[in-house]
Amino acid sequence: MVQPKGGQGSYDIRVGEHNKRIEVKTSTLKNEGLYDKQVKLWGWTVSRVGQKKEHKFDILLGVALDDSWRKPEYYIFNYDEAYVNNSNVQLKRFKSIQKKIHIFEDKKDLVHAQSISPNEITEREVYFNLHKSEFLNGWDKIHHD
Repeated sequence: MVQPKGGQGSYDIRVGEHNKRIEVKTSTLKNEGLYDKQVKLWGWTVSRVGQKKEHKFDILLGVALDDSWRKPEYYIFNYDEAYVNNSNVQLKRFKSIQKKIHIFEDKKDLVHAQSISPNEITEREVYFNLHKSEFLNGWDKIHHD
């Protein structure tokens, strides 16, 4: 059974059979002014400074939209990947963001961003970007975690 929650709770969908709370976040390919004008990324906030509830979701579903919005890609992270094992960051431009996931358009953008702002990209984000296939369409995490 799938139960949509929407703005009613701290997550968007509950998958009843597996009792998983899924948080859905959507991002277009963008430049947020964090790294350089050429660097494009999809970005999702995982938590904010002062957030009261920690374990708000079991699965974070990051929807990466292309320019046409017709070919979305789905990056799927369990709670440990997105939150527990993902370090806090201190972003100059977005001070309220505590944890985030940035997926860069390609490895060149990741390397360029690291050279400009190495402290604003976590080790886990580097791993996510170098191993995208582990997270892209990882629907089995809903069943196995």
